[in-house]
Amino acid sequence: TVKDGDTGFSIALDYGVPWTAIAAANGIDAKAPVKAGQKLTIPTLTTAAAAPATAAAPKPAATAAAPAAAKLPADTKAPRFAWPHGGDVRRAFTARKGTASYHDGIDLTATDGDAVRASADGKVIFAGQGPKEYGLTVILYHTGRWTTTYSFLDKITVKDGEKVKKGERIGLAGTTGLATSPQLHFEVRRNRVAQDPADYLP
Repeated sequence: TVKDGDTGFSIALDYGVPWTAIAAANGIDAKAPVKAGQKLTIPTLTTAAAAPATAAAPKPAATAAAPAAAKLPADTKAPRFAWPHGGDVRRAFTARKGTASYHDGIDLTATDGDAVRASADGKVIFAGQGPKEYGLTVILYHTGRWTTTYSFLDKITVKDGEKVKKGERIGLAGTTGLATSPQLHFEVRRNRVAQDPADYLP
């Protein structure tokens, strides 16, 4: 059930399922905003491919089955993350401690068009225009409740639902969102809570 403040972006992040697959399973436009109170079926990996065929006319029985399908993934240890780009850290992580000066990830210097690479094996759960401050963004779901976010991209080279390997190119560095120069904004999240990437990178 959609809560106040939820977006397709945040729901995909919560369940580790591409927003386009969730939208298709519910017969809704992936670009349309979600509304508080709206009930969504979250497809599993094995049922996602069949979801569009039954999505045209949602039935009460499908809604009743949603809680079982929407079980959150189990938590696991962090994957072995690698640096997504070789640039210098121009802005470090700052934890949220009741102030407005937090920074949920790290920003790495780059040159326009530099390859941005997957920090670990994963699945693309978001590939497109993120919140305006993020610009073009890719989010990868890893094991358990771990995700990584890659923003300020000039171009995205992967699609929703695509599986990627560690080190595989997922986009090109750029200046979208709040970026004032070519750079990459990179986040590591556990249970949707931002972690300091420096704690997990070699």
